[in-house]
Amino acid sequence: MLAGELRDPRISLVTVTDVRVSKDLRNVRVFVSHDDESISRHDLLQALRNATPYVRTQLAKRLALRAAPELIFSYDDAPEKAARVAEILRQIAAERQAPE
Repeated sequence: MLAGELRDPRISLVTVTDVRVSKDLRNVRVFVSHDDESISRHDLLQALRNATPYVRTQLAKRLALRAAPELIFSYDDAPEKAARVAEILRQIAAERQAPE
């Protein structure tokens, strides 16, 4: 829904990395990341906050809920950290394989 239905270009390359739903189903924390470096994290989260009323309405309709859950969007930098760790491990491996 986020990448396909919303027309805001800041949201076009968003990836949902995790969703945590409270036990009472009233709050949902949605973790997102973004591949477009020209869009700041702040702008991405602001665009998602602006789209929240639409997303909540659609969720309530599609899931047949009486009350739509409160959506809280958070930026997830884990993919970036994982890529950095992978790069460091590749460098270490390359150094170990290099002849002395």
